[in-house]
Formats: sequence, structure tokens, C-alpha cells
Amino acid sequence: MASITAHRVFSELVTIAQSNAGTLDRHARISQRMEQFKHDIVRSQHPDAAKGNIITKLRGDLEIAANSPALSPERRCLLAEALDTLTKLRTEETDASPEPG
Repeated sequence: MASITAHRVFSELVTIAQSNAGTLDRHARISQRMEQFKHDIVRSQHPDAAKGNIITKLRGDLEIAANSPALSPERRCLLAEALDTLTKLRTEETDASPEPG
């Protein structure tokens, strides 16, 4: 299995957001990439702490990009959508964690 890196996922999301594809297509591709990321992170053999670090790094990069005046409002919106998906993933992960005994 390929290594999951926050930088690679972030780069792919930015490439999608900046593509010349139509808005609906870019929304669909962002959503699809985030679903793939969720699937990859769950299946990965990384320790939980490493998974958390990957998610935290990706979140930080997305927060910066989603608020960057260098990007158009539409592109920032697409990256904010990815950030929302990531936030939901972290919430799902926390909710699924067993309570300490």
C-alpha cells in the first residue's frame, strides 16, 4: 500500500480546485478524493498517532488555503468543502474510539 502523506493529498486537492473543469465536476472530484483519503487512512497500517498527525497536517494546510486571498473565492470554497469533510472524519474517528477502561 502506498504511503499516505498529507502533502500529496493536499497537492491533489489544490490541483482539482485549480483545474479548468466545471464547478460541479470539481466538487465531485474533491468529494471523491476526500472519500478515498478517508478509506485510505482507515485501511492504513500507520499507528493511530501517525494517522492523527496526517489528518492534523492536512487540516492545517487546508485551513490556510481555504482562507488564502491568493485563491479565488470559488477555489477557496472547494478547499473549505474538503476541510469540512476532514473535520467530519476526525469527529467520526473520535466517536468510534473505545472509551478508556
